[in-house]
Amino acid sequence: MKKITLLFIFATIFNLAASAQAVSSKEKRFLKWFFTENLKIKDKKIYYLDQNHIGFAEELKKSFDKDTLRGFKFNTLVNEIVYTKKEKVFVLNEIEKIKKQTLPDHILPFAKSISQDSLNQLFKGINKGWENMYEKGIRGYYQFHKPIFFRNGTFCIFQYGYSCGFLCGYGSTSVYKKTEKGWEEFIEFSNWVS
Repeated sequence: MKKITLLFIFATIFNLAASAQAVSSKEKRFLKWFFTENLKIKDKKIYYLDQNHIGFAEELKKSFDKDTLRGFKFNTLVNEIVYTKKEKVFVLNEIEKIKKQTLPDHILPFAKSISQDSLNQLFKGINKGWENMYEKGIRGYYQFHKPIFFRNGTFCIFQYGYSCGFLCGYGSTSVYKKTEKGWEEFIEFSNWVS
């Protein structure tokens, strides 16, 4: 009986850990496309934060807490998506999960995660954070979440940011659409550069 109980406990812990870290092949394909083809990253090694700050998810939630998503260029409507109630509930639930999401190490073959604790240690001290990062060979890091697919996987919500020093960084929040050619940006809600 003890063996069965221990086996059950081990299996439960393993399943909980696996589900917290699991990244589907569809998510991996999107991330690979995003970083290698869309951003055209050629670096042999990039770093990313394994968890997102709660504010990251809250900012995302503001963009998608609407019934209609609209994309404008030069004050002209270029694309829009009208959510069904079911889609809106699904997307908002997925955004809520981002607050607790932990990305696994090596989510891409050329990417390595940095834990929030490690980042906090590197930034300990007065104005020494980026100096400490550079000494470790880390020139910058990405912050992103697992892509959120909806409408049978034909649309994807993705937000990312890149930090590379004081007043150095960029990022965006967008919806991508799957086409015959592959993924294409459909609506950009925000972008930033510093």
